[in-house]
Amino acid sequence: MNKPKFKVIFLLVIMIFLAMMGYFWTSLFNSKEVNLKQDDSTGEALVSEEEAEPITEEAQEVQEVEQNSFTNIAYDSYKDWERLLEEYNYNINQELVEIPRVKVEKFPEDIGEISDVAKKKKIFLSIILIGAYHVNQDLIEDRRRLQSIAKQYSISDKIGLEDEEWLNQLKKEYSVKSDDLQESLDLLLVKVDIIPLSLVLAQAACESGWGTSRFTRVANNIFGEWTFSKMVAGVVPKDRPVNATYKIRKFDTIEESIKSYINNLNSHYAYEELWKIRANLREREERLDSLKLAEGLLNYSQRRELYIDELRDIIKYNNLQKLDSLLEE
Repeated sequence: MNKPKFKVIFLLVIMIFLAMMGYFWTSLFNSKEVNLKQDDSTGEALVSEEEAEPITEEAQEVQEVEQNSFTNIAYDSYKDWERLLEEYNYNINQELVEIPRVKVEKFPEDIGEISDVAKKKKIFLSIILIGAYHVNQDLIEDRRRLQSIAKQYSISDKIGLEDEEWLNQLKKEYSVKSDDLQESLDLLLVKVDIIPLSLVLAQAACESGWGTSRFTRVANNIFGEWTFSKMVAGVVPKDRPVNATYKIRKFDTIEESIKSYINNLNSHYAYEELWKIRANLREREERLDSLKLAEGLLNYSQRRELYIDELRDIIKYNNLQKLDSLLEE
């Protein structure tokens, strides 16, 4: 064989082989849709969305929890709180109020030093509104589930094990002693319901001196709740009788205090009149009027009728009922 011709054939074979290998690797990468980009900040290669692994159910749940998570905040100065209000664009005087997903750990220590009464009220009401809104939203969810269970039971005369366990826990929380399922459902539907935001805010203002009382400052105790349990953290009142054992209960956050207060109104039979007024309004499909519901708080204070009059004055003077629409379903 002629050597030059052999060299030509050999080179052609090599070129064909290299071309085939190039096609093979190109096809391989294209089939996986790999698209590498470089992160300018780290110099690392980033994988495109096309080749990213699908999100697992566990990862999706984590993402949802993060999206629904709350930010805990605690400021010593009301000026820091004012800056936060601006950051969240949170203004209770706006027609549409968007409640931030935060948990306020305490009132600003210098809230009592604010000379501008309107400013002091705005900061106080803004803080209480956040906790009152989120606690009531949880109540709305519980009530919806309760209504669903009651409807299911009326149709099939039975409920699932998971719902039964949830109801038993709810019965403990709301002091329902009945062993009869239908009676328990009826009682819970009366008790598990919201307290209008305007009424929560009015009582908070009245009981805490607009956030300036000692127990509010040192124990986050807005509504003057007592505890007789040695296992529950509390603060001893300065004027407590020598043989008395009660304490003013201490709460970790403002929202915890509000949750305990609302649970107290919804579970203690001293406020049975409030449940009746609320249930009657529900039956007539009327809005929950805080001025009417205030009548059910006769036993909350030794001042009785005078206390109710004061709550109503606070609600009306500060135009608080406009906020009740935030909870309308």
